[in-house]
Amino acid sequence: MTQLRSQPVVGWITRFIGTTASLQRRRLSSFDGNPWRLLCVFLIGPVEGHTERYIVRHDALERFEMASVRTVKLEMGKHLDLGGGSWARELLTGESVGARKTMLAYSVFKPGTGTAARTHGEEELCYILTGKGLILCEDGDVPVEEGMGVYIPPGVRHGTLNNGEKDLAMVYVFSYPKYPPTQM
Repeated sequence: MTQLRSQPVVGWITRFIGTTASLQRRRLSSFDGNPWRLLCVFLIGPVEGHTERYIVRHDALERFEMASVRTVKLEMGKHLDLGGGSWARELLTGESVGARKTMLAYSVFKPGTGTAARTHGEEELCYILTGKGLILCEDGDVPVEEGMGVYIPPGVRHGTLNNGEKDLAMVYVFSYPKYPPTQM
């Protein structure tokens, strides 16, 4: 059986559905249908030749760790104040989950706010969740809006501006395990 890396999680599983030995013997069909037990699926096997996914509640945890899967709630991410009521949270990084090659964060820009121009040494990917704005580049501004993916190559000087009337929210990813080396 895959070993859990977090002792508090092992204790929580024991209190919630019994010992890990009894968990090994349980099959998915033996759960009582309680929706609190059916919130999140993680593989804890194979067990006795089966490959079923066992279901473990994790909604009460701020972070959840198993042998391979980790989660971080938005409010637990590293908070960055971007000024003017705008903010970002670094969620999945080398520090928070042991990422080796990437990091993921979430940011919200209030109308009329943005970032100063900067150049990263790594690729940046963004997905615009809500709002609209501009990616301000030396060779021209790039309009962005809800539902768009954005690729910014390393070495491209850029900033972000929310020129819309509602919050500009995005998820962004760097090919680096923390906020990458950056020149302002």
